[in-house]
Amino acid sequence: MTARLLVFAALLCALPARGSDTPLDPAVREALTPIDAPPSKVLVDYAFRGSSGVDRLISLASDSSIDAAVQIRAIRMLPLYCPQPDVGCARTTVHDALVELVQGYLTALRQTPAITLSAPDLLRLRAAVEALGATHSAMSSDVDVLTQDPRALLRHPSRDVRVTVVRALRSLRSCAAIEPLRMLMTSETNTRVQPAIRSALQNLESPGSCS
Repeated sequence: MTARLLVFAALLCALPARGSDTPLDPAVREALTPIDAPPSKVLVDYAFRGSSGVDRLISLASDSSIDAAVQIRAIRMLPLYCPQPDVGCARTTVHDALVELVQGYLTALRQTPAITLSAPDLLRLRAAVEALGATHSAMSSDVDVLTQDPRALLRHPSRDVRVTVVRALRSLRSCAAIEPLRMLMTSETNTRVQPAIRSALQNLESPGSCS
């Protein structure tokens, strides 16, 4: 693990997040909290004023003391810094940082009953899962991260968390996600989650859609 990821993992010890005490450059805050549109990579790079956008976003994504809206935007921006966003970025700095982030939230879920997690914590968790899916890594190990402890995510009390995980499994483009999704289909009863599972399976089972 690189020194950068060791720092990132250490920051995760603060999860789940509660505070908003870290001062943030006004330009960065403005770039990451637009009202009418998601932030663009160009705008975020400009706000960071020459420093590495991806390094700063990783730092913000792991900082539990900043405003939740800023942290969630930073998490969702990370896949845009994949070297080839539409192809996938397995084993890159962005991918590895997102894996660390998701694993940090999973640790928090295992230590705290999921039903007691705050609404901001659940939004952070969903953003991290969604962003990991958006890396299109096609890695079975990423499927394992999201499915090995089904009580944490695939059977989470929140319907929205379950839908987010299903969509992320589809987005990862790994054929390893097919079997966990098939198993989930046999037990899931929610009428919003079921269509998401069917859609994910149809996509992944199409020729050439996963590897």
